[in-house]
Amino acid sequence: MTTLATVVLAALGGGVLGLAYFALLARSVRRLVRADSAPVVAVASLGLRLALAAAAFLAAVRGGGGPALVAALAGFLAVRTVVTWRRPPPVSAGRHP
Repeated sequence: MTTLATVVLAALGGGVLGLAYFALLARSVRRLVRADSAPVVAVASLGLRLALAAAAFLAAVRGGGGPALVAALAGFLAVRTVVTWRRPPPVSAGRHP
């Protein structure tokens, strides 16, 4: 596979990773609200998300080296940017809209 194709696939993979990562984060935040053992849910969710991200970035490095890693990180950060822009800002406890 050519370097360009590898980089494009790594960027797409990073985007898919970002979607999965932030979907799992949103799910765990919703579960934290009603969980009896919130610390266990938080640590388990963090461990799962970190393992997923580490495995995906390692696969990018093994598949295409440094350029693929940079492309995967760029795809991940692009999704992160879109997800955070779409979220409304949190309402603080002392202020009401």
